[in-house]
Amino acid sequence: MLKLAFILFLFGPSFQQDLPTCQQGDYHFEYTECDSNGGRWRVQVPKKPNFCTGGAPHPAVRGKSCDFTCDKGQYLDISGDQECKHCQSGTFSLGDGIRFENWEKIPEGFTSTAESFRFRHFEMGEGEDEDTVNCSSNAFTAKGSYLSVTPGDCNAQLTYSVNLVKTGSVLFEFQYPEESEGSALFHFTIQNDQCESDLDHSHKISGHQKLKAELGERWCK
Repeated sequence: MLKLAFILFLFGPSFQQDLPTCQQGDYHFEYTECDSNGGRWRVQVPKKPNFCTGGAPHPAVRGKSCDFTCDKGQYLDISGDQECKHCQSGTFSLGDGIRFENWEKIPEGFTSTAESFRFRHFEMGEGEDEDTVNCSSNAFTAKGSYLSVTPGDCNAQLTYSVNLVKTGSVLFEFQYPEESEGSALFHFTIQNDQCESDLDHSHKISGHQKLKAELGERWCK
């Protein structure tokens, strides 16, 4: 029995939906990345991609220097005069810090990887073999109010990359079940862009602990 397959090719012009002209309410202000002079620009960009085009955004103006911060309880009014304003009722500000509390998804700047440990075993007359473990399910995952990792024969790594503009500190908070005491090894490393380490610390833990490390001038760009 002969079977025939028919393939239909459709050719025609492609049309791109005409986008409306952007109005002032369609823009919001953002800061550019810090430049080599330690400064940045305040620019207006559309709030949503592919929502509008063109328009007349405000021209770019020089922003506050990258090491400028407001005090605790204040925020930088990027949409107005770029001065520090008191936080509105029901809100708070850490000033020159950032705190991650919402873990519905892994935030920007964080990456999670998992690699298997290589187990070597020897058999008489057969030399050396290596076994590897599938670690696809052993990376850190977001659980709403925390990040979770499944213990196993894998090296799970959580990395946070950020450009620092002034000296400060970083605080890790972690927890491990009491019944698994001594079965996990946590290793913390802080490196600058030259791969120089400021903190290189390993220890076995149980329960709830915090680890704080100071970041010096050489960790700031």
